[in-house]
Amino acid sequence: MAEVLDKFPKNEGKGRFFRGDPEWLDGRVWKLHPDRDLYMYKSIKSARTSLRYMSIQRGWSGFRTKISADDCLIIQCYELTGEWDKSFDSDYLEE
Repeated sequence: MAEVLDKFPKNEGKGRFFRGDPEWLDGRVWKLHPDRDLYMYKSIKSARTSLRYMSIQRGWSGFRTKISADDCLIIQCYELTGEWDKSFDSDYLEE
């Protein structure tokens, strides 16, 4: 039979944690290879989610990603300034 608890239990298992290199979140454009850089994640989607979460935790207001033709994850953290900058146009990024 179902029971009512007094409070929600604390997470005692493995929580979500960042498995990458902190340098990836420095504002530069990074191309991450699945076999070399993202091997610790189940998928590119889970890597993207973890990286986005960590960018927020580190104070970045913007985070963008793109999966390249060779199945690599391209990421960049940036600050939202309200001004348009050609370097933030995903079509402008060289592959």
